[in-house]
Amino acid sequence: MAPIDIQEPEAAAEVSPSDYLVQQSSIYPQQGDRSYFHLIEDANESLQWRLALIDAAETSIDLQTFIWEADQSGWLLFDRVLRAAERGVKVRVLIDDIWLKSNESLLASYEHHPNLSIRLYNPMKVRKPSIGRGLYFLTHYAEATHRMHSKVLLADGVWALSGGRNIGDKYFGLSGEYNFRDLDVLSVGAVVPEMRHEFDVFWNSNIVYPARYLGDAVENEVLLGETKKMRKGVEDMKQTQLPHLILSSRSWAQLYRDAQASFFPGRATFIADTPGGEERVLDEYLSQYLYEAQREVVIVTPYLIPYKASFDELEEMIGRGVRVKFVVPSMGANNHLITHSHYRKYRRRLLSLGCELYEYRHDPSEQQRAISDAGGNRAPFLCLHKKAIVVDRRFCYIGSLNMDPRALMINAESGLIIDSVGLSGALCGQIDMMVQPENAWRVSLSETGALQWRGVGGAVLLNQPARKFSQRVWDSFARWIPIESEL
Repeated sequence: MAPIDIQEPEAAAEVSPSDYLVQQSSIYPQQGDRSYFHLIEDANESLQWRLALIDAAETSIDLQTFIWEADQSGWLLFDRVLRAAERGVKVRVLIDDIWLKSNESLLASYEHHPNLSIRLYNPMKVRKPSIGRGLYFLTHYAEATHRMHSKVLLADGVWALSGGRNIGDKYFGLSGEYNFRDLDVLSVGAVVPEMRHEFDVFWNSNIVYPARYLGDAVENEVLLGETKKMRKGVEDMKQTQLPHLILSSRSWAQLYRDAQASFFPGRATFIADTPGGEERVLDEYLSQYLYEAQREVVIVTPYLIPYKASFDELEEMIGRGVRVKFVVPSMGANNHLITHSHYRKYRRRLLSLGCELYEYRHDPSEQQRAISDAGGNRAPFLCLHKKAIVVDRRFCYIGSLNMDPRALMINAESGLIIDSVGLSGALCGQIDMMVQPENAWRVSLSETGALQWRGVGGAVLLNQPARKFSQRVWDSFARWIPIESEL
């Protein structure tokens, strides 16, 4: 492979005041450092907003993601960004390389489009065969294990969508395996230029690599054939789970109008770790907000493995009267069972400190199912993937950060820290519904010090709830696998 530093620095495209999205953003008064935020917890709505931003963009689309699956929603969104490039929009796509399964020659070919640029974050120097790639990962582990976990979509530089969702059916309620309970936030206003700047920092860093250098481009006829095949697949989705209304480019004016009443004003800072992970900026910022909490801290995270210093911080907060509540997945609602197996070692200590602990069910109420399933699809179970922190019901964090060693010390993460009583209150309302007995188990210690799980009707379990017996078998020994610092 060629050297990494082969691209010239590139900034986001300049927008025109006449662009539709610029005009839509002017509806929200641009005063000083004020921004506006719309919470998106519904899986179908989250997909619609991505399509609405891509379809409405006239100048630029910048998209950053950890995972882009080659499934229904993955094909649909790639088709739409490609169509945007074909109509003259400058599209930049930045994907982490670790789970990338796309044909490298096709990626290289698409990247030769004059309006479509695709770059990979920290790509493996050995691409093929698979065994060679695996050996490279093992022999260069410290370098290869660092990943870009951020998820951001910027449209015409004035609208931004960010949060916990990658691109794939599980995130948009369309999977036949399981669906995620997740969260995004749509932003407009003063904070969006900060997000554009951070995207440019990553885009131009020496740890990213243009896709056109991954391999030889295919013949134009082959590329046209593959594009036709992809679009035929999207068209065929009309017979499957995807609602017909989202399958082709359209006007989303009604969606923009309907959302106006649900935007909350506030002030925000977009924080991102540096490319390469040299500076853990996000963790430092969040620690300061947590340290200054006066009344309440609520943390929702799919993966919780506290580090030693965090117990001292929790003890100090609780000691001065701060209520601390954690919402995490139960064993049945965790898509990484080995992470759950290591988290379980800390339950008793968290409860002993005085923390409240809730474990989200894999089979919650129909109201929760309706948020996570979409297009008539009903997955066998749900997994929790939502990442949010609320401090004193005034400040909140929404982004990509999990509460585990990998997120806090290895990967590059990002997110918004928002000062908004309205938005924080709405987010707490979501969380309050999530921890109702029909949706989550309340974990506590009995009078004898035993763990117990309290559910619907006051029913109490003395063994952690599971989806199936095989989970219990795996969980019984996975906790002893010595990789906690990598989870």
